[in-house]
Formats: sequence, C-alpha cells, structure tokens
Amino acid sequence: MRSLLRTRLRTAAGAAFLVAAACAPPVSPGVPAPSPGPARPVASRALTDLIARRGVLPPGPPLPYPDSIVSSNGVLNARLVAAPGPYSLGGASFYDNLYNGAYVPPTLVVSPGDQIALTLVNQVNTGQPSNLHYHGLNVTPLAPGDDVLLHIANGDSFSYSFPVPAWHRSGLYWYHPHPHGYSEPQVLGGMSGALVMRGLLETYFPQWTGVRERVMVLKDHVPANPADSAGGKIKSINGQTYSSIPIAPGEFQLWRFANAGADAYYNIRLVDGDGHLVPMLVLARDGNPVVVNNLYADSLFLPPSSRAEVIVEGGGTPYYILSDTVDTGPAGDPNPTVVLATAGTGGQGWMPAPTMPISPAQQALADTMMSVLNGVNNQRTFVFSENAAGDSFYINNAMYNPDSVATYVPVPSVEEWTLVNTSGEVHVFHIHQTDFIVTEINGVKQPLTGFVDTVNMPYAVNGVPSTVKVVINFRESISIGEFVYHCHILEHEDGGMMQNILLYAAGTTPVRQARPPGGMHGGAHH
Repeated sequence: MRSLLRTRLRTAAGAAFLVAAACAPPVSPGVPAPSPGPARPVASRALTDLIARRGVLPPGPPLPYPDSIVSSNGVLNARLVAAPGPYSLGGASFYDNLYNGAYVPPTLVVSPGDQIALTLVNQVNTGQPSNLHYHGLNVTPLAPGDDVLLHIANGDSFSYSFPVPAWHRSGLYWYHPHPHGYSEPQVLGGMSGALVMRGLLETYFPQWTGVRERVMVLKDHVPANPADSAGGKIKSINGQTYSSIPIAPGEFQLWRFANAGADAYYNIRLVDGDGHLVPMLVLARDGNPVVVNNLYADSLFLPPSSRAEVIVEGGGTPYYILSDTVDTGPAGDPNPTVVLATAGTGGQGWMPAPTMPISPAQQALADTMMSVLNGVNNQRTFVFSENAAGDSFYINNAMYNPDSVATYVPVPSVEEWTLVNTSGEVHVFHIHQTDFIVTEINGVKQPLTGFVDTVNMPYAVNGVPSTVKVVINFRESISIGEFVYHCHILEHEDGGMMQNILLYAAGTTPVRQARPPGGMHGGAHH
C-alpha cells in the first residue's frame, strides 16, 4: 500500500521538511516555510552500515509503558517517594534513586485549569537534598508551586500545590529533581518522568483525535562498567534498550518523545527495510503545538530536556527506530548511533489520512507568536563558556550563585536574548516558567513554527563563537517570582552554568520570596 504520509511529503503545498527540528524551530503566517525535501530521503551511510552489520533485527520484547496518575475532578493528587531501588537496564543490574521504585515512574496526566497537589518524599540514599521541577509548565515559581530554589532536606517531605492556568497549552512535559549540585546524579539514576497536558489533539488537531497515543521516555545512564563510558551512555525508551512497537500498515499513531535524561542527545530517525528514512508529521515541540500544518521531519533532534510529538504511519515492513550520531564538539561527550527499537511487528486498525486545516486554536497561537515577535522592548546578551578542564561552567563569566539575582525583568515584557557559546562543545539553553521563539542561529533566520522552551547552542568553530537569538515572552503574570535559566546538560548546570532571574510587576519594587536558610526545607510542609 502506498504510504499516505510519504505521498504528502512529496505533494503538500508549503510542506516544511526539517532535518533537525530542534535546531531550526519556530512557521508563522507571513513567513515562508522551507521547501519539501526529497521524496524518499535515504538514510546516512553510517545508519545503513549499522543496519547491514546487525542484519535483519528480530522484534524485541514489546515496549512497556509507565503507569499513569490522572487528575480527577480538576485535581491531580499524587505522591512521589524518591528512594533507592534495584532495576535492570540493557542486561545489567543497577541500584540507585528512583521515584516510586520505578526507573520509569508514573506519567502525570493533567488538564488546563487543574490543580496539582503532589507530595514529594525525599529518601534518597546519598543524604542529598532534592526537589521537583515541572519542566515546561507555565505556572507559578512561588512555593508551594514550581520553586526549584527550595530544597527539601533528606528525610523530609514537601507538598506542592498550585493551579495550572486554564489557557495553558496542551502537550508533553516532564518532571525531575532540580537541586543545584545534585541534579545530574539524581536524573542519571532514574529520577525523571513524563507529564501530559491533555487536549493536544482535541483542541489543536481534531482531525487526529482517536489515534493510538504512545508516551516514550528517553533516558541516559552510565554503563555498569565506567570504562565503557567512552562509547557514550546507555540509551533507552521507557527503560528498554531494545524493544518493539506494534503499528499496523496504514495505521497512524501519535508518538510522544521526551528526552528526560541528564546529558545525552537523541537524534531520532525511522528507517525502513530498504534503508529509506520514514517521515514523521510534527504536531508539537516542547509541549507547544506547531502553528503550521504539513510540518514533516525525517529526524527529531532532541537535546536534553527537549520533546517532540509526531504522527507516524505504519509501513508494510518493520521500521528501525534509531538515535543517530550527534556531533557535540571536540570537547563534548560521545553520542554514537544506537538502535532503540523496531516498529510494525503487530497492531491492528487503519485510518484514512485526514485533511490538515489550521485549527482555530493553532491560529490563535500563531497570532500570539506574532504579537510576541512584534513586542520586543529590551535586548540582552549572555555568553556561555567553560574552563579549559571542562569542569567549571559560566554565564557572563560567573558561576552560579544561589544568593544572587542576575537578571530582573518587569512584567509585562518581551525580550530578545542573544546566546553566545564560546565553548568547544554544545550547550542547551532552557528557561523556566515561560517559552520563547528561536529567530536566528549563527546569522541564519529560522522558520517560525511555534514556541519552545529549549534550544541547542552549537559549539564554537575555529575560535568563532556560535550565536542563537531568541524572543522570550515575559507577559504572563503567573510567572512573577524568582526562577532560573541554565544549560540543560545537567553536568554543566551542576558545574555552574545557571543564573537566577526575578520577574516583578512593572511599577513595583522587585522582592525575593522568603525562604529557609540556604533554601533548605527542613520539615514536612502542610
């Protein structure tokens, strides 16, 4: 049967074809989209050689999916216990800190307008403090909300309670610990999970309502033998290093990928048995629905913390799901090609390809984007750098100081930030509580497809720094308070590449929220 997605890739007027969607993000009305790519792009030599060496891959075990905790009557009631436990990964046994005893903990499912009521119990076996960050949510940074500057002492608990705005965008988010100095080891051990904001299909893409949805949590892990780290970290989907995903020929599914790892990059590609890349229809990036349709990708470039939600069509033969090689720079970590799964070994059902009109919700989001782009009232520059040893990291020549606010922003505002990377390795810019539009990378204007909360910063070449320009929306009053922006390679964040930012109502005096000494919460909060 002829692939309908591939037919669209060849014929859809104005179709956007992205090879690295995260590096070429945000297409709005009035901005030309890239030209369609080749009809059937061929996988790289490295990928085809890898497949040839592996031969015909037998189906792996069925991909497992994490349990879900779903909001009810407008409230998400949840309890997460951070404590050590055993688990296996890639045939090796490990013992580290987990949420609720699972390497892939429950997916939290909420709706816009819900109240999140979540108790975190810190029983990590290292005696470290911890906390919880609701990555990507546009919610209050004030305790008992998404306050990452508040640390929960070992042996204590904290009850988060805050509303999700009724206007919140629907898509894939995630949660993880954010105590400075301890974020990387806690996430590497398994402390991260998915969070789904309901309504992506129903509100933004009603033509796809009813397709099977699959949450895919991507993680990285240090090998059991540290000597093997030269080949990169262990990569997995939902805790499996190799598995199979049922999808029937002609069946459409929504695949929700979240790079919920600490340091590693993913570059997801689907390759068919003939060595051709399989197109994916992009619906959302970083929990933000795209504002154009027919946005196809033959690769999902996912730096740490990035997410992508795509429609995939089942083919007549199984697909290989791979993470392709990522060049992180001469000073960066290895990210070699790995085979993660096969797809198409079962499943049932078939759906005709629906038409793809712009929905009213997409149009409203596109209007918001254009309003933000036209509303810039301030500009700043931030330089990301590191020392020669690669173990100390800086923003504007300063390592992180939790007692200092580096950036003050009145609300409402819209700012253009120029992000400069002088390092010989990549960095990943992320800001809490809001989203931004990527407008330019190394002088090249970017297609405007939607908001994101994470962007890759290319490494410097021959001593010439890279530059990324973003326009950040600081117009929502719910974001008033103190939070952070940082590199989301957690080794770099823990090593100093983070700063505090304080949003305050225009015309008022900025005030920091009172916290316990050292930001440590030392007793149960009620």
